[in-house]
Amino acid sequence: MRTILLSLTLAFGFLFANAQFPATTFPAGWEGNWKGTLDWLRPSGEPMQVYHELVIESNFSQDTVQFTIIYGEDKSDVRQYKMIKQTDHWVMDEQNDILIQCWFVGNKLVNLFEVESSMLFVQYELNDLELTVEMFTFSTASPWVTGGSSKDVPSVTSYPLKAVSRAMLIRQ
Repeated sequence: MRTILLSLTLAFGFLFANAQFPATTFPAGWEGNWKGTLDWLRPSGEPMQVYHELVIESNFSQDTVQFTIIYGEDKSDVRQYKMIKQTDHWVMDEQNDILIQCWFVGNKLVNLFEVESSMLFVQYELNDLELTVEMFTFSTASPWVTGGSSKDVPSVTSYPLKAVSRAMLIRQ
C-alpha cells in the first residue's frame, strides 16, 4: 500500500513539475466569447441541459483578466470574476471577499474549493477550438472515513457525489 501511494505521489509530482502551462498562452490563447450547452447530471434524477457561456477578456493587462460565466440564454445568471496573476498560479476574485486559487497544468485550469456543505473540483481544458468545462460536486456533510487501522493503513476520507456538469464550448 505504501509503495502504491509513494509511486502515485511521485508520478503526480513529476507531472505537475514538468507540465506547467506556458505563461504566454493564458490569457491571450483563451480569450474570447465561448458558447455551448452544459449537461448537468446527478446520481439520482433526470439530467438537465442549460445554455452556458464563458467570456474571457484581458483588455487591461495580461496579469488581470475578466472571467465572466453566464448561465441561461436570457442571461439571468451572470457571474463576473477577475483572474489575477500570482507568482506561480492565478487567483479567481469573486469581487466579494472570496478568492479561489487556480492552477494551470498542461492545457488545463483547475481549482478545488469548499462552500457550505459542498466540495467542488472545476476543470477548464483548452483543445484547439474547443473549451471543455467540467465540475464535480461532492457533499462534505457526511464523509466516509475508512482505513486508519494501523500505521501501514492510512485513514482515507471519501465524499458522496452530488452532481457532475460538463460543457463543450466553442469560441464565437
